[in-house]
Amino acid sequence: TMFPSGMTPMAYKQMLCEIREACEKAPAERTDEQVGSILAYVQDVAFFTQLPESEKRRLCQVMTLETFASRQTVFSLGDEGDKYYIILTGGIAVQTPVSSAPCPRGLHNVYHETCLCPEREVETTSH
Repeated sequence: TMFPSGMTPMAYKQMLCEIREACEKAPAERTDEQVGSILAYVQDVAFFTQLPESEKRRLCQVMTLETFASRQTVFSLGDEGDKYYIILTGGIAVQTPVSSAPCPRGLHNVYHETCLCPEREVETTSH
């Protein structure tokens, strides 16, 4: 595990606990200090670097905590995106269909339609 520059493992663990506690609270109940702790954690996430400070704080005010079991599907190909995920602890594996693989059922033309059959061939990338 890599820790932010100058941060001890114990301090990092404490920071994660504070962020988890803040994100478990209803947004209206969060203190400015808690919003600041969340902001400090996400400030280097590429999505946030382009936003004005006021927008970053507003997003940190309303962030929620979601917990997933190992190997649990978070979303599937074709789902409409309505969230932005930032991983607090753990990791992910992203599975995408192999674009050159034919549909195993012969239903989808690879060049015009994405095969969403459950038994399709997939590539996995872990983060």
